[in-house]
Amino acid sequence: MIISKNVMVSMRAGVRLATDVYRPSDYTGDPLDQKLPAILSRTSYDKSNPVILLKAIAENFVDKGYAVVV
Repeated sequence: MIISKNVMVSMRAGVRLATDVYRPSDYTGDPLDQKLPAILSRTSYDKSNPVILLKAIAENFVDKGYAVVV
């Protein structure tokens, strides 16, 4: 799994949100070079909050071939 942390994504209102992107990798550890279905999740809480099990949830979906964007 490839994890890109704190990718800044601009919203229409001009606000930039720190976003984590979880993607499947190939056998060499590089990101898959193909389009993937994606699951987008936003939270009103700090994404580093340990109560929100983002990495565990993302791993579950990445293993099934999804990209996860939080």
